[in-house]
Amino acid sequence: MPAHYSPLQSRLRLRPTPRVQSNFDLEYDVNFRMMRTVGVSLNANYDIGSLQLGWSRAKRVADAPEDRVVQRDTVRGAARYQLLPRRLTVEGSVDYDLLAKNLVQATARMRYDVQCCGFMAEMIQSDYNTKQERQFRFAIELANIGTIGNFMGVDGTAGFLGGR
Repeated sequence: MPAHYSPLQSRLRLRPTPRVQSNFDLEYDVNFRMMRTVGVSLNANYDIGSLQLGWSRAKRVADAPEDRVVQRDTVRGAARYQLLPRRLTVEGSVDYDLLAKNLVQATARMRYDVQCCGFMAEMIQSDYNTKQERQFRFAIELANIGTIGNFMGVDGTAGFLGGR
C-alpha cells in the first residue's frame, strides 16, 4: 500500500526578455510513481498586443498501469491586438479538448475607447458536456463612474479582461 505523500510539483520558468515568458509545469505522484500532470505555456506581452499559448495533460492515478489513462488533454490560445492604439482593440481566445475533439469555448471581444467612454462587445460560444450556448454581451464604461453592463441582466464586465 502506498504512503500518503503529496505529489512533487515542479515549475521551470524561462524569461528571456521582460515581455516573453514560458513555463513548464510537472506534477509527479511519489505514491504511485507516475507523472500526474504536465503543462507548457508561452506568453508574449507587448503594448500593441499579446499572445498566449498553452497545453496541459493529466492522467488518472491508479495502482494498475493500464488504468492510468489520460483524463484531460487541452490546448488554449489567446491573442489581443490594438488595431488603433489606445482606441480600438480586438481580442479572442480558444479552448480545445484534444480527447473529445471538441471546441470547448471560443471568445471574441472588441473595445473602442473615445475620450471618457469605452464601448465593449463580446461573443462567447461554449460547449460543455451537453450544454451548447452562445452569448452576446455589450457594455459601456464611463471614466470615473463605472460600467453600465449587459442590458440582458448579466453583469456587463463579467466577460471582459482588463477593462480600461
